[in-house]
Amino acid sequence: MCSYPGWKVERGIAQAKDVAMATNENRIALVGSLDFVNERFNDVTVAVVDMEGCAKVRQKIRGPFRKPEVEKASVLKTAAGPMLTLLKQAGKVFGGPCEVFYAGSVAPPK
Repeated sequence: MCSYPGWKVERGIAQAKDVAMATNENRIALVGSLDFVNERFNDVTVAVVDMEGCAKVRQKIRGPFRKPEVEKASVLKTAAGPMLTLLKQAGKVFGGPCEVFYAGSVAPPK
């Protein structure tokens, strides 16, 4: 086993531990693993996260590197958009917590 910043690598599988980046406007985080031996994405999820680390948009990737299955990020957002907006507003009013997707070392944009 060896470690790289943000990754734990063991037996050809790189497990994301604290993988994220921040731009001037967004923070993007990744969870899941990359199986280099079998050349596969293992339930990788990439998300744009807010100030609290809650996923605003997420996209799942799985399957072989050469032909991955990439979930459409906008499907849930489009179908449930109005309901999600109401729930989000209610959560802010009542102080409801979100499900934290990312709580690592990369700070949110200022």
